Amino acid sequence: MGNAAPPVLWLPILPTPAGLAQNSRCLGKAYCTREKFLSAVENGNFLDIFSSNTIYWGGVKMRKKRLILIFMILCVLTVASCRQTDADNGAKGYGDETGKAYTDTEWLKGEIHHISDRQTRDFDVQYVRAGVKSGHIVYPAVKIIRSVEELNQYLQNETYMPQALMEACEKYDRTYFEEQLLIMLLLEEGSGSIRHEVERIGVDGENTVIEIKSIVPEACTCDMAYWHILIEPETGMDIANDDDVVVFLDGRNATEKLTVIYYEKGYANISVTLKEGWAYDIVDEADSVEFSVSIYPAGQPQNKLRIAYFNGFGVCGTGLKQEKIRLGNYDAWMGTYDDNRVWDFISMLDTFGDYAILNEGGEKWWKEYGEEAMQILATVTIADGYVSEAQAVQVARDKAGSTDEGAEVHYDSAENVWKVTLSGKNTTGDDTFVIDVHGNIIEIIGEK
Repeated sequence: MGNAAPPVLWLPILPTPAGLAQNSRCLGKAYCTREKFLSAVENGNFLDIFSSNTIYWGGVKMRKKRLILIFMILCVLTVASCRQTDADNGAKGYGDETGKAYTDTEWLKGEIHHISDRQTRDFDVQYVRAGVKSGHIVYPAVKIIRSVEELNQYLQNETYMPQALMEACEKYDRTYFEEQLLIMLLLEEGSGSIRHEVERIGVDGENTVIEIKSIVPEACTCDMAYWHILIEPETGMDIANDDDVVVFLDGRNATEKLTVIYYEKGYANISVTLKEGWAYDIVDEADSVEFSVSIYPAGQPQNKLRIAYFNGFGVCGTGLKQEKIRLGNYDAWMGTYDDNRVWDFISMLDTFGDYAILNEGGEKWWKEYGEEAMQILATVTIADGYVSEAQAVQVARDKAGSTDEGAEVHYDSAENVWKVTLSGKNTTGDDTFVIDVHGNIIEIIGEK
């Protein structure tokens, strides 16, 4: 956790008989290619081979006791080289400094447009922070409401119905809908600190145009926010269809065909915004907390990026180079095997639980789609609504009255809690703070 790279399993390379792979990278029944590395991460079966008496290593049949003995000896012999590799990697990003940044989300904004004064219409507006139930929403989403019945159906079937939204809608009774319609506009923001102002609405040909300005403070919280903007256009104004409304956010067309995917399971969630021409699959592992959202260019499911939540994420260290990067709102480790031109995984940092992105596409595919893929990955949001590692450490420090820099932090996936032990002296002694998903201290282990 913290700035630590993913747990690494260092394995020696034994000579392989002729006719089999000569560059075995992981312990397994035959040999481990890049594809088998991805499979090993997915299935968590690096050490499953020790469950049987007869084991194949590089295609050679060996008894388990003999192989374990050889394995232990070779691991000792490779400690020095592994440490040297760690030191070398340190110069390439194993420190606190972040290297490359993949944070471009300008593509979300679209074309520039303004309504002329003669096109404008009068309106009133309310702003309510509230989301919707569906995991497949194209933002901004527009819903035209023309009656009390339509409003009630929308509130019951589509929204989480927070009290604030219910109260805001009380004014829209039958008398209101006799003369006016209601525009429900849904927006998504990457921070709960961002607010909005509807500046103008107007008519441009057959379209109703809504211009909105974002209000962004100097410092923003790192959390997703979903907004219902309730627009009350002037009496007599009519809109035939939801699709006739075009939204311009900060002067740019925000009604491009973008798809927001959101999926949650237990205390884990993943969100990503896709460009037009991209597709997705969701895999929910049965009898497991793990799940993934795979994204890929439409019609190319074999070339996918798999954004996954793991019950513990570890990688094979042989031939691995890592660098620390910035991906959207997150620091992360980018791992590449055997000097490949394309990265193999990205392991996210400072999150409640273990999240990683696996690159299952080839180099030729990446040459065509790589830049666009990284722009999409910059929109990824994970563990939204749950305390990060840094926040958990701060909760422990506040309770202990400590300003120590060091802390030992462990995420307990079985209990879904952070366990934080501060490294220096503090007012409560050498205690471990158990902190839940919302940042509450539920236990102090060792407290007298």
